[in-house]
Amino acid sequence: MADLKLFLFGTPRLERGGEAIDLETRKATALLAYLAVSGLGHAREALAGLLWPDFDQSRALANLRRTLWALNKSKVGDLIEADGETVRLNPSAGVWVDAREFEARLAERRTHGHAEAETCPACLPLLVQAAELYRADFLSGFALRDSAAFEEWQFFQAERLRRDMAEALERLALLSNERGQAGDAIGYARRWLALDALQEAAQRCLMRLYAQTGQRSAALRQYQECERLLREELGAAPQPETTVLYEQIQAGGLAGSPAAATQAAAPDSPPRHNLPAQLSSFVGREREQADIAQRLQSNRLVTLTGPGGSGKTRLALRAAEALVEAYPDGVWLAELTPLSDPALILPTIAAVFGVREAAGRPLLDGLIRHLRDRQTLLMLDNCEHLIEASARLIEALCAARAAPACAGHQPRAARLRWRERLPRPLPVAARGRRAGARAARPVRGGPPV
Repeated sequence: MADLKLFLFGTPRLERGGEAIDLETRKATALLAYLAVSGLGHAREALAGLLWPDFDQSRALANLRRTLWALNKSKVGDLIEADGETVRLNPSAGVWVDAREFEARLAERRTHGHAEAETCPACLPLLVQAAELYRADFLSGFALRDSAAFEEWQFFQAERLRRDMAEALERLALLSNERGQAGDAIGYARRWLALDALQEAAQRCLMRLYAQTGQRSAALRQYQECERLLREELGAAPQPETTVLYEQIQAGGLAGSPAAATQAAAPDSPPRHNLPAQLSSFVGREREQADIAQRLQSNRLVTLTGPGGSGKTRLALRAAEALVEAYPDGVWLAELTPLSDPALILPTIAAVFGVREAAGRPLLDGLIRHLRDRQTLLMLDNCEHLIEASARLIEALCAARAAPACAGHQPRAARLRWRERLPRPLPVAARGRRAGARAARPVRGGPPV
């Protein structure tokens, strides 16, 4: 089955030997995508609840059995490995998955021995291959409207992969420019900007590249387009550094200066959060956001609870965004939705902070040591299916006064409360939508903030 390929960038499709395989149902496609990206085995009950949330457990499990039967009777043969309790993608099937190949190329970069923010010549082919694999956004055009939890998972996977792609294109633009390949650099900068037209670092990079290659008029038009987009979409003006760059170009500066373009996208300081960009507007809930911020002043843990689809994740993300400046060491999101094994919670959270297990030191000890003297806020999203293991880990962190998920500004110990409730049920927030942006997706679970 080595010629079996699953494409998840863009419209999902399964191919064997270049020939498309009809998966018949959207639920079968969603099941394959979920198993392929996670790379894990999942309990039948969890998969049934994920894909058929409106059915009782017995009917949902029956639907899952029928879907597995249909897959096994199709041309994909033994692609799925299932027993009485768990289901996973058969590791011996040798299926090629574009999203996993994309992540593998970027992961290989991290073995080159330099800092994450740096790029060496050996990184170039890996970044090029990653950029070629990313044809479009993850599962673009695909949706399961009757499964809020799957759409939540899909949304966060798409944002995570999009963020990785933006970083890869930024590095490709800089590295290509350093190598004197200005045309390639401009192409990568354009692709970077296409991912997020409101990303001013990308706008500045393209402006500098245009100026460097003698395209002064194009550089000035790029600034004008940036100014228009910010005004229409956000009601904001360009950042001061963008305006200063425009004035320099207008005065005839930067022409023929590769070093100037190399500086275009270089961050002024390390990123202080990994929160996904919110592609639709968020209206209302100012009181709940203020409540969350106030409770985090005196509680190490605040948990949002409510029915699926009530907007807990959107509210938590919005509150977290507003608190980035309040936490000197950043605000960080750990997504637990794809996990089914409680043992993976600690490695997932540790990976957010770049903490790895060292010889003679347990991973938990390393995480506590990393966080103990930092003022950090951690958002755990969708942990209800792993609540006991999540509770034990957060309690251990709080007991050690690391408490990344709930530490306020004050380092003193605080009484651990697993459910610091808001004073009323979460209402459904009004959601605006920009033209061309994806709709806000409903969510499930209770993310501790």
